[in-house]
Amino acid sequence: MEHTTLTALAGDRGLSLDIGNADKLIRYGTMIHASNSLFNLTGMKSPEDIITTLLLESITPLCDINVPRGTSVADIGTGSGIPGIPLAIMFSGLYFTLFDSNGKKCRFINEAAQSLGLGNVTVVEGRAEELLQKPEYRERFGLSVSRALAHPYAAAELCIPAVRPGGLIYIYSHLTTLDLPVEITGHIQELGASPVPFDSYFSYGINPGGILMKKTTATPSRFPRRFAAIKRDAGKIIVEASPAEV
Repeated sequence: MEHTTLTALAGDRGLSLDIGNADKLIRYGTMIHASNSLFNLTGMKSPEDIITTLLLESITPLCDINVPRGTSVADIGTGSGIPGIPLAIMFSGLYFTLFDSNGKKCRFINEAAQSLGLGNVTVVEGRAEELLQKPEYRERFGLSVSRALAHPYAAAELCIPAVRPGGLIYIYSHLTTLDLPVEITGHIQELGASPVPFDSYFSYGINPGGILMKKTTATPSRFPRRFAAIKRDAGKIIVEASPAEV
């Protein structure tokens, strides 16, 4: 993909890319494509699809996010480095810690971050539900994000404990806080956070879409639980996007 093509595609999404960031995104998309057969990083087959769908769509919702320079960001279940790496490329003044349990993927992300010169990225290998019981990671971040965890119940339980009170949690989803059933909003509150009303997303610099929460108090020590328990309870809850959000 040419730099001019990428910057034009970004412009269509309201993103402004300088030549350096465009180059890094193209290089990262190419790295994912080249390593996909080894690490099963994505189901997408072409570098162009990876760049436009995985990378640009990781940046778009948060391109205007209102957090202070120096904010620490946790990416829970980062997989191939999504959304952490594209966000780290765009926000050089924020510091990203990417969590994943797959050692091969973590090594790939580390090598890619070094190749791209991203000094604001740290990769941590391990299961989030175990790592977030450790004081060096629990409630140490100003923002946590996840694009890999499909069910919002599970994503909330694994992302909220990473954030200190006053911080934000953003789950990439076709759902918004308008769509969350009472079982999930109740669980979010039990975890020490509150869903942000959909009409208030703009005040945090979040583009419409996804699930935005604010941490209000410390998460009880029993959370996060083992993933089997989280997945079991998540499976009992059906969520559907409202017609306006599909």
